[in-house]
Amino acid sequence: MALTPDLTLKVFKNLEPNLYEITRKLLVIMGLSFFIRTYNSTAIVGVLRGGGGDTRFSMFLEMGAVWLVGVPLAFFWSIGFKVASIFCIAISNIRGSSKIFSLFTKNFI
Repeated sequence: MALTPDLTLKVFKNLEPNLYEITRKLLVIMGLSFFIRTYNSTAIVGVLRGGGGDTRFSMFLEMGAVWLVGVPLAFFWSIGFKVASIFCIAISNIRGSSKIFSLFTKNFI
């Protein structure tokens, strides 16, 4: 996604130029954060829930990352600083990094 947003958008005909640019930027942002999302998905859903059986920690980790990190950051930046929605999406992807740090503290401390 991050490397070929133009190729992906060729599927959609007659896009307005403004929509095309916003979507192109969004595809790059989502593509760059994709490896963090896949790691978290494998570690939380596959390892902790499936193999480790630690569903309670996984639930609190997911809920905390979304409601304590992702949503407040996106809300704060969109309402407080009135920045573009693409920047808010990029900032809300920080929740993936917070889950990685929580996983490391759970497994190594």
